Amino acid sequence: MSWINKQSKLYGVLNLKCPACHTGSLFKSKSYFPLSQITDMPNQCSVCGEDYIRETGFYFGAMYISYGV
Repeated sequence: MSWINKQSKLYGVLNLKCPACHTGSLFKSKSYFPLSQITDMPNQCSVCGEDYIRETGFYFGAMYISYGV
């Protein structure tokens, strides 16, 4: 995918990179196997230090809205 700019959000999404710097890895495992470790994430980005753990009430508003809908 050399046609996608490495600083674009699309590059970060398709290559599972950090949402802030698009350089650090989003998951600990580099491959899809073993399946038991596929969703393990570090607490923060190894390159820029972006915190991957959201505060407790981050998705609370979305829960109320989706319940109302």
